[in-house]
Amino acid sequence: MEKEIGKRIYQARISKDIKQEKLAELTNTSVSTISRLECGQTVPSLKTLLKISTALNVGLDFLLYDLFPADTKISDPDLQEIADALRPLSPKKRHTALELIRVYTTSLK
Repeated sequence: MEKEIGKRIYQARISKDIKQEKLAELTNTSVSTISRLECGQTVPSLKTLLKISTALNVGLDFLLYDLFPADTKISDPDLQEIADALRPLSPKKRHTALELIRVYTTSLK
């Protein structure tokens, strides 16, 4: 679990071109904490996860994606269809697809 969350934090940080020092500053944590989280040496608290997701502009679902069983069902059929379509993609492709969805839905507002 720790390693998967750490990988997601790392992926999101790199995709946003943010250094560990900047993420530590944005989340009011230390660089060593960010490093330990990314390496999977520690489990972040929910409060820290919220700070990280806000700083990196990603949802908690992105950071916690691998914790949900593959057969987890979502009550909204449209969202379930999206989740099912994204599940087989690599993390990088899944992230790109989610970014496209975010851009598209933002443009509709």
